[in-house]
Amino acid sequence: MHKKQVRRYADQLEVLYKGYEVEASKANLDMVEDDTCPTESSLESGNKSEIAAYRNEVTTSVVLSQIKDLLKRFMEDMPKKKCANCEAFNPALRSEGVGKIFQSPLQKSKLTTNIQRGLRLDLASIINNVDFNKAYSAETVHNSSDIEVALNQDKDRNSTIEKGSDVTTLDSCSQLRYLTAFEVRVHINRLWNRERHICSLIWGSRKFGNEISNKAFIQSSDFFLEAVLVPPNRFRPPNRLQDALMEHPMNILYTDLIQANMNLVNVLRDGSTKSEPVPFASINSAQVTSLWLSLQNCINKLIDSSTAIGRKSEQNGIRQILEKKDGLFRMNLMGKRVNYSCRSVISPDPYIAVNEIGIPPYFATRLTYPEKVTHWNIHKLREAVANGPSIYPGATHVEDELGVVVSLNNLSRSQRLAISKTLLSTPSSTQGSTGGGNPESVRVTGKIVYRHLEDGDVLLVNRQPTLHKPSMMGHIARVLKGEKTLRLHYANCSTYNADFDGDEMNVHFPQDEVARAEAYQIVNANQQYVGPTSGTPLRGLIQDHIVSATLLTKKDTFLTKEEYQQLICSACLSAAPAIYPKGKRQKRVGVIEHDNSIISMPPAILKPKRLWTGKQVISTVMGYLTSSRSPYSIKNSGKVSGEYWGRNSGETKVRIKDNELLHGVIDKAQFGKYGLVHAFKEFYGADAAGQLLSILSKLFTSFLQMYGFTCGISDLLLVPEGEKHRKSKLAESQELGLKVHKRFLGLSDDVNSGTEELKLQIENRLQTKGPSASALLDRLMSSSMNVVTSEVNNELFPKGLSKRFPHNCLSLMTTTGAKGGLVNFTQISSLLGQQELEGRRVPRMSSGKTLPCFSAWDTSARAGGFISDRFLSGLHLQEYYFHCMAGRDGLVDTAVKTSRSGYLQRCLVKNLECLRVHYDYSVRDSDGSIIQFRYGEDGVDVLKTSYLTQFKTLAVNHALLSKRIGVNTADEALCENRQSSFEMVSDAFHQELKGFIKMLAKNKRDGLHLSKQRDRLNFKRLMNLNFLSSCAEPGEPVGILAAQSIGEPSTQMTLNTFHLAGRGEMNVTLGIPRLREIFMTAAKNISTPVMTCPLLPGKSRDDAERLATQLRKVCLADVIEKLEVAVVPFSFHNGKVRKLYDIKLIFHSDDKYPPYLKLQKYEFENALQYQFVPTIMRELTKVISLRSGERAKDGIQVLSLSQLGELEEENGADEEEEPKTKKLPKDSENGEEVEEDEQDTGAEEDGADAEKRRAQENDERAYEEEAEDDDSMDGVNNVDAEYEHSEEEGGEIEKGGNKLDAAGEESDKISAPNLVQKKQINFDGSTFEMRLSVKHDTPHILLSEMVERVARQVTLRSLDGIDRVSVIDYNGDTSIPALQTEGINFEGLWSMCDDLDINRLTTNSIGAILEIYGVEAARATIVSEVKKVFMSYGISVDVRHLNLIADFMTHAGGFRPCNRIGIDSNSSPFLKMSFETVSKFLVESTLKNQWDRLESPSSRIILGQVVDMGTGSFDLLQNIVV
Repeated sequence: MHKKQVRRYADQLEVLYKGYEVEASKANLDMVEDDTCPTESSLESGNKSEIAAYRNEVTTSVVLSQIKDLLKRFMEDMPKKKCANCEAFNPALRSEGVGKIFQSPLQKSKLTTNIQRGLRLDLASIINNVDFNKAYSAETVHNSSDIEVALNQDKDRNSTIEKGSDVTTLDSCSQLRYLTAFEVRVHINRLWNRERHICSLIWGSRKFGNEISNKAFIQSSDFFLEAVLVPPNRFRPPNRLQDALMEHPMNILYTDLIQANMNLVNVLRDGSTKSEPVPFASINSAQVTSLWLSLQNCINKLIDSSTAIGRKSEQNGIRQILEKKDGLFRMNLMGKRVNYSCRSVISPDPYIAVNEIGIPPYFATRLTYPEKVTHWNIHKLREAVANGPSIYPGATHVEDELGVVVSLNNLSRSQRLAISKTLLSTPSSTQGSTGGGNPESVRVTGKIVYRHLEDGDVLLVNRQPTLHKPSMMGHIARVLKGEKTLRLHYANCSTYNADFDGDEMNVHFPQDEVARAEAYQIVNANQQYVGPTSGTPLRGLIQDHIVSATLLTKKDTFLTKEEYQQLICSACLSAAPAIYPKGKRQKRVGVIEHDNSIISMPPAILKPKRLWTGKQVISTVMGYLTSSRSPYSIKNSGKVSGEYWGRNSGETKVRIKDNELLHGVIDKAQFGKYGLVHAFKEFYGADAAGQLLSILSKLFTSFLQMYGFTCGISDLLLVPEGEKHRKSKLAESQELGLKVHKRFLGLSDDVNSGTEELKLQIENRLQTKGPSASALLDRLMSSSMNVVTSEVNNELFPKGLSKRFPHNCLSLMTTTGAKGGLVNFTQISSLLGQQELEGRRVPRMSSGKTLPCFSAWDTSARAGGFISDRFLSGLHLQEYYFHCMAGRDGLVDTAVKTSRSGYLQRCLVKNLECLRVHYDYSVRDSDGSIIQFRYGEDGVDVLKTSYLTQFKTLAVNHALLSKRIGVNTADEALCENRQSSFEMVSDAFHQELKGFIKMLAKNKRDGLHLSKQRDRLNFKRLMNLNFLSSCAEPGEPVGILAAQSIGEPSTQMTLNTFHLAGRGEMNVTLGIPRLREIFMTAAKNISTPVMTCPLLPGKSRDDAERLATQLRKVCLADVIEKLEVAVVPFSFHNGKVRKLYDIKLIFHSDDKYPPYLKLQKYEFENALQYQFVPTIMRELTKVISLRSGERAKDGIQVLSLSQLGELEEENGADEEEEPKTKKLPKDSENGEEVEEDEQDTGAEEDGADAEKRRAQENDERAYEEEAEDDDSMDGVNNVDAEYEHSEEEGGEIEKGGNKLDAAGEESDKISAPNLVQKKQINFDGSTFEMRLSVKHDTPHILLSEMVERVARQVTLRSLDGIDRVSVIDYNGDTSIPALQTEGINFEGLWSMCDDLDINRLTTNSIGAILEIYGVEAARATIVSEVKKVFMSYGISVDVRHLNLIADFMTHAGGFRPCNRIGIDSNSSPFLKMSFETVSKFLVESTLKNQWDRLESPSSRIILGQVVDMGTGSFDLLQNIVV
């Protein structure tokens, strides 16, 4: 590379190292020729120093990406063959394996040219004269004068070579040779001395400071090992196996290394003991090379055992020790081992509070807390010390002021009592202490007692897998005597995704007051009521509690005074803590000193007996909880529909007015979003909501014990009329399968065709059309049978049950949301319905049967997996087998998707973990890069969004909201500066609030206290303050929350999901594969690209069909009605015996084409002459070459039909092949030909098994980790595919020991289209005929299969990139037709701007959007595509998470993937090493002198520091006045 170009690259690198990324990108360095950096000199002198001082401290990811791209361009611009300065030809270097570099010889002409120019290098003489300690040691060269001296010495040495020397003996570039590390070091030193500046910049000369050093921070010698570091013996301990002592594996590697080094040294010293090595020229090069390779191999094996040559090493190298899950980084540095923890099976306990956890005494006596002794806890700690470690509550150790820890395990009670009496005493002297007599070494805080875990301590409880933040919560300990397992309340099951079938959980005991304070206030289980994924409630009562709540609050539940008071007492009194005065243990009585007052309500019925309703019990509980606070009022819909309770029963909607439950039933909905508990938490706080759940749990448990609940057979029975209706409907469905199959074949229901004839047509259709036809039939059958299933179930439930709701216990469970659903009820009492495997019906085998007991190609619904039986009356064996198949499919899907979703979440977490909210409400990366100016575009915390826009509910409870915020609504100061408060909220919130007040009717304003102008202004002010109080707090790790919000819901998705787009046969990838395309790979070429564009207003659906027909790809196979292939085995032509093949294609008539297609004759002629015939001949050539084992020398000729006519009459056609006629069916739904996947149907034996194999291969390819998505498959899926592949690459194919040219000489005859004349083919508009002539001894060829395959590949009309087009309803609106294409071609749709609304053109290809429309459009596409994925599963994810991830992936102007490629631009080396490929990032960071400022969470965890997020993102200064 020319010196000027090198200098320009160096200048730009230096600018980037100083942090001026914008200036560096704008600078046109090609025009710069002086030494000054143009971007630096163009900066304003006033703030240049401040900017440089900041930017040199932090290297952002954008800068690192630009440096990486610049270095890539630098390497690409490097001349490969010729020097740009001296124009000398350079010998090529190649690397083989690890540590082996070979120098290729120069051509004699190039070598001669170098010699004539006086440019020759005798490397041997240079190496002999090298003194690494003086001239060529980069460590000793400190200034430019030393460099010049070294260069002059090189010139002198080069000039001493005689001109008449023999080139082959003197010049080392004339032969292939291995370069030892000794020689490579000479080259590197010479390069480093000549190009020190650019080399220093490439390999990270930038120091950790405010300037770039002129001296190289990394020297050339750093690329070579002169000494190997050996860890101390304590890190290489011997291993014991029974009585045998085994060497540490690393010692074996070091032993081999030392031995190899000694062998090389002995040879270099020529076996003598002298320390000086022998001259280079006198060394036996072959022996030295062998020993040097052995030494290099030992080094490679030590560093990376996988790169060792020869027998695979059994010992792990340094790389293997560092990487993978068991490596040092992920196992030891990121995964910390902890003490003070326990793990056990969980059991349910409805009697403890929802934020409590029951601890067995076994754990309580082994988990300790170091509590400091004070005057307030002296009595408790003295008793604990006296009890010792065996008696609970006790203590295990005591630590004095000098740090001496005394164990109480082996002390007697009298000794423990003596220690307990000295807990408050201080040492009289510090002499003899561990502090060496220094009084400052004595702590003034007193002694520390390691006491047992006790009631009221806070514990961190975790269930794995920890998919989101609520998977680890703080619980209050409650030691339960006699228990052996952990006890957990039912309300926490949904949060932890736990059940009680053997699940285990981990418990951690915080060990200092700061951790305890955070656990009490922040991590407390009551604070995790709302989930961060979508802001909806997670915790709530489940199962039996829901049933009890419904039974208690329904209208006809009445209670006597005793029952009413018993329920109130069991629910409310146990919530207050009791104090036990001192006295004898058997006489201790708990006393409640203070508690809220319980105000009982008057009975609802006075005569003939005083009775209370269940709703009054709920009202009493509400009054008890809010006795000292204002009451609240809400309205919410229930889960049970009106057809169960009755349309006008009033039980479908819950209304609470001033804490009194007026009407409605408490079911599952009241524990969900906007329910009773959610509103209580919003207005009274998280602790009050937790107390409410605890009280309701005890209340419903007591009532269920009083009421009773069980299911019986009578709950499953149907009324006789329902049974009759069910049987009649299922009987009708038996004939439905035959009708659907006729419609699939394009036959009307009136056509009476024989069963066997119909089966033959079905077989022909499915085998010729392949997977697309099978998918169409499955879709038709499934939709038809689902209609039957729905009709039966709608008629039976609920009015067809013999026992009606709510007396039907099973119906009560399924409808209220307690357990199960309507699907479970229908499978028990009605029918199981259609069984599906991987989204399709039960597949057929190659014989056409789904099971051996069914006939081949059976048309009945039962044979396809439709089960009309039910669990109540039992299943037949066939149906039971189908049901087991579907169950097994679900189990496999769950097992596989766990690892896929887990790796997806890990990639997102590692890439987003540095993002957090700063004090200016912006979201920044650890290097200071701004990702969002306001979090989520409005700054609102997702956990506080639920009631933010529920203005009506907030207006009704404005007093409670004001008290929670801390303002007085009657204060006139609220009306002041109201305009400034509007500026602090988002525009969307302001407009929504303004629209609510404007649209509110006058009669409703009075009920909401908004009739006056002043009241409305106060309400606006209150809503603005509520908005500000809902903003995300500084330090919030929003990146990790966003990653968890994507990863946790992805576990609910099925693995393989393809959603049918519109009404055509197109599908789009959904589920985990689609999320991997978007987030992990950021694929430019996705598997199923789709474009959608609506028509302009006023355009009809007929216009849409016309446009779709113009865009739709039309293949030759789509217009063929019949195909005939005949063979004439013997024929004479030009005196030679030949074999003839006649091909005849009969096309559909014009009236059978779809409307607006209008195919022209010239389109047929061009496709047949220039595509079909050449492709047929090329395919035939390959098959003949494959089967005969030799080239087809005579070639394949196309003959006109007039030739050899008399011979045809004489010889006739082959009876085995003639007549072979195939009729290509069409799709009868829309009158169009069924478009095929461009895959070979294979031989006739291929059936459902082949389809399944191909589907499995596609699935494996789709789920390959770290692989970029391949382009969509096309071509032929048969034996000829490998020949086609080889032909494209120009390679050869080996068959039976003979190498055959894949292209073949015979293909030259048909390579040019003009060689196939029109007179050789016959096309009259409806029929095409052609004749092929081959050698008579050519093996028999199934030409009909080949013609079918080629016909699918030949296109009559197509638009580049678009395969299929269908007409759909735009966003579900039937009045707006839209086109949906499979494939992408923006220009093609832009050309139809007169009909299409191209301003609303969308596509699911984010890469295409980025290239055409820019980064902002790509960002919006990411958000919309992820929304579609989750919406298809009914999963809600807050848009703030999606906006953050989209901004992160596009903030640098591109489309950054969240994998190891994307994380490479992060500025934290420790973060990159903690993700994947530790050795790669470690070596790169070391060689490029990268610094880690320990601002990322991973880097701080590795070094054991507090993460700079949450409470660790700030320090607290407190002014203590003594």
